[in-house]
Amino acid sequence: MRQIQILEIQDVLKSISQKEKKDFKEIYQEFQDIQPELLDYLSSICKNRQFSDEEKSFVSILALNIWQITRTFYPVQPLIRKERVFEIHEKNMKYQKNLFFLNDFQFQKALNEMSSDHPQKPLFVYITSIIMNIKSFQVPEKNAGIMLIYLKTLLESFHDGLCA
Repeated sequence: MRQIQILEIQDVLKSISQKEKKDFKEIYQEFQDIQPELLDYLSSICKNRQFSDEEKSFVSILALNIWQITRTFYPVQPLIRKERVFEIHEKNMKYQKNLFFLNDFQFQKALNEMSSDHPQKPLFVYITSIIMNIKSFQVPEKNAGIMLIYLKTLLESFHDGLCA
């Protein structure tokens, strides 16, 4: 899977922003039909975390954006198995301690480490910047870090599935 570039990401996001609310129900249903196990992972993490309703919606919207971006460039996607998603999740949990209770410099250093050799670096940087710059509501640092791990897992699951 080639690296999706930032201008390509911006083009897809512009297209997404022009959609109506009813379109998102269709997009969600497509996601459910094509990647049910990945959506199960996402649903289970949102249920098991102490996320507010706003935070759950936020994670879901970002997940749909990631899916729409990857689907735009890779319309045929293999089914990604939940077992593989949880393997990737466990690998990413090593970053958890690096994302909590750090000053801004240490936090940025941890993010740089996470993205330095990421196979989809522009998309990962986009996700990171969105999470770190939320203006509409306040996300506790701990939740922002775990959101990032969950969405990193989602992105890497797509990448892994498309490279298999």
